[in-house]
Amino acid sequence: MKKEASFTAAVGEVIDLLDLWVADQSGWSEYDSYGTEKKIYKCDGGTVPFYLYVDDDTAGYSEVKLYENWNKVAHTGSGNSTAAQYIVKNAATWRVVGDVDHLIIYCADTVDYARGMYAGYTTPIISGDTNSIFIIASSSSSSTNGYITVYNVSYGYFLFKYGGGVSQGGFVYHPVLDNDQAIAINGEGIVLFPPYVGEDSQNKRARGKQKSIYGDGSNLVTGFSVGDTIYLDEMPFVARRVYGGYCWVKNG
Repeated sequence: MKKEASFTAAVGEVIDLLDLWVADQSGWSEYDSYGTEKKIYKCDGGTVPFYLYVDDDTAGYSEVKLYENWNKVAHTGSGNSTAAQYIVKNAATWRVVGDVDHLIIYCADTVDYARGMYAGYTTPIISGDTNSIFIIASSSSSSTNGYITVYNVSYGYFLFKYGGGVSQGGFVYHPVLDNDQAIAINGEGIVLFPPYVGEDSQNKRARGKQKSIYGDGSNLVTGFSVGDTIYLDEMPFVARRVYGGYCWVKNG
């Protein structure tokens, strides 16, 4: 499922779009609303619930975090939490996609980099890692690069360190296709790589794969351009440029 809205980068636009999506998406609900354009969204579609904090009271960007627990009487989080990151808004069409345990908000128009945020579960590599919950956006409120994914760069945070413990910084990596290898399959299909998410920096342990995104590394597949659409099991994916490379993001 997707929802779209036209942004002017004004206060409250991220929350308004998320409200539309959450209202129709199982696994997600609006949990708390307080102050000026501050909302908490609860996701209970995975193994354990988590809370997405969105402070959208500033034009141009929204501050986002993940929390392990949230008290909606005191309007405070507790337990593990991630460092603040930012959705850097711009005047364009924006889109939310995802499923019961994760969401992606991103700029649907063709811009230099795919601004937005990935928040929620990743597909774990080790079956026992049931709490592979990750967020990646922009590390700066003024950055032009809002990351839904990156190529081989250390950004983003896990809500839980592997095996338990405090929040853990992370990195995202997807393979490189050199130009002479970035080819379509008989002119009818392409090779898709899920972006891997791992712990940073000293551990360097891959933990999971992002959902609803596929990577192309530093090169987009030959014959395709940013904004083009492909189909996987009849689901559309749109090409976007990300920091250091390219990716395909769910568009339905």
